Amino acid sequence: MISDLLNSKTILARDRSPWVDYIKGICIILVCFRHVYEGLLSVTTVPPSSETLDYLNLFFFSFRMPLFFIVSGLFLAPSFNKLGFNGYFKQRVQTIFYPFVVWGVLHISLQLLFKDYVNANREPYDYLRLFFRPRAIEQFWYLNALFL
Repeated sequence: MISDLLNSKTILARDRSPWVDYIKGICIILVCFRHVYEGLLSVTTVPPSSETLDYLNLFFFSFRMPLFFIVSGLFLAPSFNKLGFNGYFKQRVQTIFYPFVVWGVLHISLQLLFKDYVNANREPYDYLRLFFRPRAIEQFWYLNALFL
């Protein structure tokens, strides 16, 4: 059941380029660093007094997401040629849009449910913002931009 949920059999059966996976992994670590750092800054009254962390935050911010978009676009032409427009669109819906909707709705629902314990002010209207103003819903702008 877990392998079906994570789609691991299909992913591991593909012919993969390890260097692409390494770049994606490094970018994911940098994204996690940014989110943890910014999250800590938003909930503490006195920000950490580390010039090194501030510098690293700015330095990594300058290239991590553009690198993600570049890596995501590496296989655009081969995928489009292999699947055609309809197949490519269907694949994008399954791999990007569907997780975007599921995790976005789950994320907003949990923030509404635990509103006294999270560092976000959510309202039911945020379910629509997920599609029309995803930048207002933390990290969900990325999946929206990647899909479009």
